[in-house]
Amino acid sequence: MESTEIGRLNVIEESFDDWDDDDEGPDEDHEWYWDDATMLLKPAAGSGRTIVDELVSVLRKVTEFGCYCVIVSPAKADDDRVFVQCIATPAGFHIEAVSNVFLWDKPEKLDDQQHALLEALGWTEPTVPYDPADRPEDWTTTGDFTRNWWAAAGGDDAAERTAALMLHTLISVFRISGEPELEVRTFAATCQSYFWDSEAGELGWLD
Repeated sequence: MESTEIGRLNVIEESFDDWDDDDEGPDEDHEWYWDDATMLLKPAAGSGRTIVDELVSVLRKVTEFGCYCVIVSPAKADDDRVFVQCIATPAGFHIEAVSNVFLWDKPEKLDDQQHALLEALGWTEPTVPYDPADRPEDWTTTGDFTRNWWAAAGGDDAAERTAALMLHTLISVFRISGEPELEVRTFAATCQSYFWDSEAGELGWLD
């Protein structure tokens, strides 16, 4: 797959439907640049930046345009079962890490030690039972259940805290070792009426 350097990120060209007038690539200042974009999250050599810095840049950029989903996963994985993701808005972030609801019968199934680490990092456990035999019939269709581990961040440093939590979780909980090569995907979300609930410490959506 062809790729090109846009700013500091290696952008996979096939992820874009639109191009600049000069046909040299997508324009990162346009909102559509972030619609269904796929990027390798890797600092440029000699830049002095970290992978956290790069994810913060993505989170801050997408929130200039409204409500976006941002998914981060290992770039060279055979599948996309392991991931962290967030809904990014100017008001704050709703963050998720994949749980045993989706990993129950997979090799990546989380063990007790990993669950304890998730709790120590501040994640909240999902309310859907892990064992499929124990799940209610409507667990996929109702908003009354949470399906992944989740957290929330608001305030001036929300992007920094969100990026740090997402990447720390991938490396320490999901045990992605060494210098991880990570892929980040962004696409527009449907929630355009959002607010930060300071009392609950959560991102909220208006009906």
